[in-house]
Amino acid sequence: SKKKDTSSLSSCPESSWIGRPFESSSFHCNNDNIDEEILLNSAVPADIKLYQCDPTKIYHEKKQMYEGLFQQRVTNPDDLRRIESRTIYHDVDDPTTESTSSIVEGHHAVDVTIFWPSSHPSQQDKITTITTTNNNNTNLIPIKGVCLHCHGGGWLWGDSKYQAAPRLLNLSSKLNIAIVSVEYRMGPMNRHPAAVDDVETVASWLLHHKEELFGKMTLSTPSPPSSCGLLASGESAGAHLLTLAILRLLKKQKNHPKEHRPSFFQCLNLVYGVYDLSGTPSVLADADQSAPISGKELQWLRDLYLPQTEDTGKQSLPSVNTKSPDISPMYADLKGMPPALFTVGTADPLIDDTLFMAARYGAAGCQAELAVFHGGQHGLGHFGLQENIALGKTARNNTE
Repeated sequence: SKKKDTSSLSSCPESSWIGRPFESSSFHCNNDNIDEEILLNSAVPADIKLYQCDPTKIYHEKKQMYEGLFQQRVTNPDDLRRIESRTIYHDVDDPTTESTSSIVEGHHAVDVTIFWPSSHPSQQDKITTITTTNNNNTNLIPIKGVCLHCHGGGWLWGDSKYQAAPRLLNLSSKLNIAIVSVEYRMGPMNRHPAAVDDVETVASWLLHHKEELFGKMTLSTPSPPSSCGLLASGESAGAHLLTLAILRLLKKQKNHPKEHRPSFFQCLNLVYGVYDLSGTPSVLADADQSAPISGKELQWLRDLYLPQTEDTGKQSLPSVNTKSPDISPMYADLKGMPPALFTVGTADPLIDDTLFMAARYGAAGCQAELAVFHGGQHGLGHFGLQENIALGKTARNNTE
C-alpha cells in the first residue's frame, strides 16, 4: 500500500498507539455529494428504530437494497468478470480446525466472494470449489497480496458480494491485491460462534493454501518474514468477527514451534469495530441519540447474535458471559497480534470500543495506529450519509 504522510502524527514509542486527530474546522459534514440511491433505497425509515422491526424483514429488505445498488453501481462487464464466487471446504479431520461450519460431504463449507484486480484475466462469475488438494495454477498472476475481508451489518444483514462491491473492486485494482470476502452465517438463525467459525475457516485456509490459488505474493514484508502478503480488513461487526478469528489462529500458532509455524497476517484494518459486547460507556450512554445506528440498536443486534436464555416472559438476556475473551476481544490476551489500524468517528456510539481497544493493543506491546475523525458517524466512508462526502472519502482513503 501507499506510504502514509506522517507529518501530522504525534510520535509515540513503537509499541504504543498513534493518535491522528482531525480538527473540526477541517471538514464540514454537509450533504453535498450524497448518493441519492442510498436515500431512495433506505431499508429502514429514519423515524423507525431497528428494534421496532422484525429481524427477518430487515435482512430481506437490506438484501434487496444492496442488490439494487450493486446493479446500479457495477455495470462495467470487465468489473463483473473480476467478481468470482467460490466455496472453501475444510477437512473436518484436520486437528487444527475447530470450526462448526455446515458439513458438506465430510467437509466444512464456507462461501466467499473474490474480487480480483483489473490485471487478472477475465472470467465469468461462477461457483468453484477450493480444496486443500487444488493444484490448478493456470490463472495465477503476480499480485501483491491477498486481503481477507469481513463485511459489516450488525451480525444480521450484509453479504460478501453486493454490499461492498464498488469499494472492494476499486481497492483490489488500486493496490493490485485479491480480496476474499467471507459469506459468514448471521443471526438470529445462526448465533455465536457460527460467524467466527466461518471467518476462522477462511482465514486458516488462506494461511495454509493461499499460493494454490493466488501464487507467490510480491508484497514487501519489512515486518516478520513469515508475513507473506496476507492482510485482513473488517468493518463494524466484521471487525469484531475478524479480531476473534485472528485471536483463535494466533493461539494455535503459539502452540507450534516457531520454525514450524505457517505464515501469518501482516496487518489488520479495523474500522469502527465492536470489541466489548457488554457495552462500552459510549454505547450505553448513547441510548437512541446517534445515527445511522444508536447504542440501543447495537445492543438489540448484539442480543440477536449471542445465544439467549429461554423465554420466561421477560426480555431475554445473553446466556453467555459478554466479557469472555471468546465473545469480546477487548478482554483477550492481545500479545503477538499483527499491527493494526483502528478507525472511528467521534459521532459513532462505538467510539469507546475503538479507543479502548487501541489502548489495550499498545499496552500488550502490539503496534497500533489510531485514526479518529471529528464528526464521523458509524459507517463513515462506507455507507450512509457520510459515505461520499469529503470527510468520508478522507477516512476511506486513509485505510488504503
